[in-house]
Amino acid sequence: MQPPAAQWQPTTGVTDHQGKPLLPEQDFFAPPPPEIGEVVSAWTSLVRGKSSWGAYVVTGAALAGLLAGAGLVEKGLVSGSRYLWPIFSAAAAALPAWWFARFSHRVSYVGTQGVAVLRCSGSREAVKTETLFVFRDAKALKMNELIQDMLLGFDATYNFIWTDAEGREKFKIRHMSEDWLRSGPPARSDYNLARSAELSWSRYLMELGREGLAQNGWMEFKIKDGEFVRVGQGFLELGRSGRTERLKSEELSIFRGTGALRIARKDDTQGAGGVLEKDGFDFETAPMPNLMAFLLALKSLTDFNLTDA
Repeated sequence: MQPPAAQWQPTTGVTDHQGKPLLPEQDFFAPPPPEIGEVVSAWTSLVRGKSSWGAYVVTGAALAGLLAGAGLVEKGLVSGSRYLWPIFSAAAAALPAWWFARFSHRVSYVGTQGVAVLRCSGSREAVKTETLFVFRDAKALKMNELIQDMLLGFDATYNFIWTDAEGREKFKIRHMSEDWLRSGPPARSDYNLARSAELSWSRYLMELGREGLAQNGWMEFKIKDGEFVRVGQGFLELGRSGRTERLKSEELSIFRGTGALRIARKDDTQGAGGVLEKDGFDFETAPMPNLMAFLLALKSLTDFNLTDA
């Protein structure tokens, strides 16, 4: 049987948002918008062969409830209006039937140029675009997460917010207190979408940053107001309070702890520039925009493997 014309067929190399292979039974009922570029990951809640029988199921349940209510009245088992009980019985049967047979599904795509989420309700042809975010509309991504270890799994709260150059919100993925099993986030979790989008966004920034690399010799990443770090081929430049200090990568140790980074000299000395103090250059990673892009640049240009503190 040929798939519907609108059904999207993934190309080789496309995975789900967790990086796992896509399954043959997954039904991508709507194609990705061209604005998001080449698709790198995708996910859908619809499986092949599932039909929108909801209307038939609800109608059948309502008729069965109506007949049951009429039978109760006819046999004198209930008192009151002869019309009230059939109507009540029909509604009581139709509501749970609607809940279990409802047809509403979601498909999401992460591309090299953006993110799209589409939804169908009632039938696979009734598709609406829930989200269309194009990377060129944003300037920075800030993210924070809190994943707490519970008895049987994890409780996860996460925020991924993309903003433009003026700080206006352009796209966000957030969830408060999402339950995970010990195996991690379920396939349907938006956390997977957020992480895949963060990686694709960071690679997009790396491509843009190569222009600055060719022009200036470094890529600059803002830490917060008045502080920045620049990554060049084999060196870092640290900026704080109007001062800048350059250090070769072989002079440095970089430690990554929980929610923070520390850049220190291997010889534990203070440089002449005064930016890198003797006890290191510490900063929190949560307020830092585009953290993953910085880490990719660090690996690409200095071949640094971060040491966990």
